[in-house]
Amino acid sequence: MQEAASCFFEFERIEIQDEEVVYIPYPGGKSSVTFKLVDYEPEKPRIRFENQEHDFPKDLAFELISKDHLRIFLTGEEKGKYRTLELNLRRTP
Repeated sequence: MQEAASCFFEFERIEIQDEEVVYIPYPGGKSSVTFKLVDYEPEKPRIRFENQEHDFPKDLAFELISKDHLRIFLTGEEKGKYRTLELNLRRTP
């Protein structure tokens, strides 16, 4: 059985703060926390940000699968349990 798709939106900013690259999400358009760049692998291409003070997610990894497919992994604790959420975003024609 295929899982039903859900719909949401998020604004995002990537900028330099105090000489560090940071990712600032705005889920549902609301202000959030800042995640610092911790890993960049241009050969994959993959980039990872983290904020260990946050509950969920603590870690965000973005991997470009193709020019039309972005995979995002969100990991952290939610309701006392560690979990990973995988999102596959595809450009529509």
